Parts: sequence; structure tokens; C-alpha cells
Amino acid sequence: MMQARAGRSNQEGDKMRSFSRKPRGDAFAQFKDAFAMKIQCQIAVAASLAITSILHAAGESPVDFVKQIKPILADRCVECHNSETLLGELNLQTRALAFRNRKAGPVIVPKNAEKSMLYLVLTLPPKDVKAMPATGHRIPKDEVNLIRQWITEGANWPEGKEGALMPEHKKSKK
Repeated sequence: MMQARAGRSNQEGDKMRSFSRKPRGDAFAQFKDAFAMKIQCQIAVAASLAITSILHAAGESPVDFVKQIKPILADRCVECHNSETLLGELNLQTRALAFRNRKAGPVIVPKNAEKSMLYLVLTLPPKDVKAMPATGHRIPKDEVNLIRQWITEGANWPEGKEGALMPEHKKSKK
């Protein structure tokens, strides 16, 4: 009986020792699992945000020069910025003329609206000497934002008839 008791107490002692060690191991394992799960959640959230922004950007069609930008430039800019008047050394009648080098610097810097004079002069306060248009009503903010987006997207301006703008006084001579 003594041996049975001794055997049992040794078994109980082993259980106690293993029990006392087990919580430490379990706590570490639980911490490790929780940490891994937290990292996985953060990765999943970051991936979701990235995918959402990509899908959102993909959902927006690029700005169409002919349908959206050309009418603004034709209505508000080319009347003063053409081959006859050439105010500010700027001619907006064609892509080649609009993108040519000027002493004052580039008018349109594709993919960088903040360095594009075309965008910057539209955002100046109305009383600023360089603010455009110099006469008449200001270009509405939504159209200025459209020009900004167009420049940021690369300022795609087609060649030929699609990209050509004529001032009103030249159109009436035809």
C-alpha cells in the first residue's frame, strides 16, 4: 500500500509539476497566437484598403480631353492664348504649342499639376495679377479640379483636329 501511495504521490507530483509549467507554456502560446492573429488582421485590413483604393481609382474613367478639357480651354483660355495674341508667350491652340518651352517655364507638366502653370494660375486669388482668366468670370472649382486631374493623369492631349482649338474671332471668319 505504501508503494501504491508513493506511486500515486509521484504521479500526482508529476501532474503538479507539469500543471505548474503548463500555464506558462499555454500563456506564451496564447500570446504568440494572439500576436500572430493581430498581425494577420492588420495585413488583411491593409490589403483591403489597398484593393479598395485600386478599385475606386479603376472605377473612375480618365479625363477625356476632347469632351471635358477642350471645351474649357476653348471657352475660357484660347481667346487670349493663341497665335495672334500670344499673351504670356502661351498658345493653347494645339498640343505642340501648349507644351513648347517658354522663358517663364512649362505651362503643363504632365503628372504634376502643382508644377503646371496652367493649373496654378487658375487657383490664384482673383485679385492676384497672374490669376487667370484675366478678364471675365473665374473658372468654376469643379472645372479647375478637372484640369488638375487631367494633368495628374498625364495631360493626354491628342494631335490633329481633335486636339486643335480655335479662338472665337477666328471661327467667325470662316
